[in-house]
Amino acid sequence: MLQKENILFGQDKVKHLNLLNEFFLNGAFRRIIVLSVLVLFLSVFSQCESRIPPLPEPIIPNPCDAEALGADNDKDNICDSVDIDDDNDGLIEISTIEELNNIRYNLEGSSYKISANDNGSSLGCPSEGGCIGYELIASIDGVTWEAAGNTWVPVGDTENPLSAVFSGIDSNGGDDYTISNININGDSFHSGLFGVVSGTIRNVTLSNITVSTSSSTVGYAIGAVAGELRGFGALIENVSAIDVSVTTTSAEGGYIGGLVGKNYRGSTIAI
Repeated sequence: MLQKENILFGQDKVKHLNLLNEFFLNGAFRRIIVLSVLVLFLSVFSQCESRIPPLPEPIIPNPCDAEALGADNDKDNICDSVDIDDDNDGLIEISTIEELNNIRYNLEGSSYKISANDNGSSLGCPSEGGCIGYELIASIDGVTWEAAGNTWVPVGDTENPLSAVFSGIDSNGGDDYTISNININGDSFHSGLFGVVSGTIRNVTLSNITVSTSSSTVGYAIGAVAGELRGFGALIENVSAIDVSVTTTSAEGGYIGGLVGKNYRGSTIAI
């Protein structure tokens, strides 16, 4: 009887071992093992990652730091040598009569152009709003320019008026800059330093400016600053003139003024 029980127990033991062997060798168990190892790895990796300090922000070198490229006064990563708005006030800097003459190629003041066909540059203009006009950063004398055979043609006309801001003082303050020794002669319907202005001219002094027209058209307008100021919002403010001559040889009727020949349609002159 005992021997029979041992035989049965031995058979049960073999049966259990076979069951265990099947369990360990089948796919389910292997998947459990793989998943367990993966969970353990992710747990360890997560703990290690939380202990790693964040990488420092990369330092982007200013390309203007190199001595050969010049300075960058306003720290906008645009070298002063090509920055047209070096104080970030939205006004393109003008320091020579050549640059003043080039205003005619972009009457909105959104970019600086050296010719009518030039694509223009807005390097250094504010990222929001862009440039909206021009400002003098030095006084301008037209003697040498005219001696070279150049003749001033009024900037802006009825179809394309100057709509930009033009300031005779930069954002750093100081005295108003002066534009001097320019002769404006011809038969332009609107004659002056500017022909027609729909924008703003402020804080500038004109000295020894001569304007003369021989326009044969009735209704011409001439003035030292502008022939005509037109449009609601057009403004001339804090502008003065010294030794200015405004004359005409035309037999037709027109408008003549010291600063502005004709003030039209809600525009304002505030001296």
